[in-house]
Amino acid sequence: MPKSTRILRKILLFINAASFSGLKHAARLAAITGHDEEAKAWNHEAETLQQAWINAFDKESGNERTYICSLWPDWIGQPIQSKFSEKALSNWNQVHDSVGDYKALPLWTYFDFASAHQWLFLQQPEYTWKTLEWFWQHQCSPGLYSWWEGNGEENSSGRWANVRGWVHPKHVTPHYWTAAMALALQLDMLAFLDDHGPEPVVVIGEGVKPEWLSQPMKVEGIRLHGNTINWQWDGKALHVSVRGTKMKIKAGSPFGENAKIDIEYLN
Repeated sequence: MPKSTRILRKILLFINAASFSGLKHAARLAAITGHDEEAKAWNHEAETLQQAWINAFDKESGNERTYICSLWPDWIGQPIQSKFSEKALSNWNQVHDSVGDYKALPLWTYFDFASAHQWLFLQQPEYTWKTLEWFWQHQCSPGLYSWWEGNGEENSSGRWANVRGWVHPKHVTPHYWTAAMALALQLDMLAFLDDHGPEPVVVIGEGVKPEWLSQPMKVEGIRLHGNTINWQWDGKALHVSVRGTKMKIKAGSPFGENAKIDIEYLN
């Protein structure tokens, strides 16, 4: 088997989740721009690919990369969410100890942030927080929120290692893929768009810690699909304002199922 084929086989569901995401967004753009036939065709391709992905899930459930793409970013595994949740917990227990620390130093840190994103979409943000707080406590440059890739500096040609600022680098660092994943995760913890169903829903504060709810909070300027979301919690109710198109809004699981929400749509 050629090396390239072995690599593709190793990351089968990861690659196809990325392809599914591309097809969904291409179809959305086609619909917006009036290319209805293309939108229909690409949505059909996405649905076909999603079913193939689901059919392959059991066989690929032992692959660690399966747990970085199944729900976030585009919900390819949503029809088997319960099964994925069970498998994800088993994978978590293999990688983490009883308090949530890593049993071994993670090398591909962007994958760990992606895995934490799956827990947010599963409405189990306690696992998201365990990952996030571990990485806050384990920075290459404390206070600069920079992380690493691999075990040793791989980009040793020329003077690149010196440009990165390390005399004897232990990793590739800083790593901007990881930084981007960390930022995307923390923004979604404040508000994210759940668009796997027939009607998109903005989920407010899924990453909020329950103990924070005893005091007021305010979040402003979250951008979601061309809309600006502001929200505040006064201790009893959520007050949400949306500048842009009207969107369905719901409170994240930390607020409870019966959380009161006041919504204002701005021009």
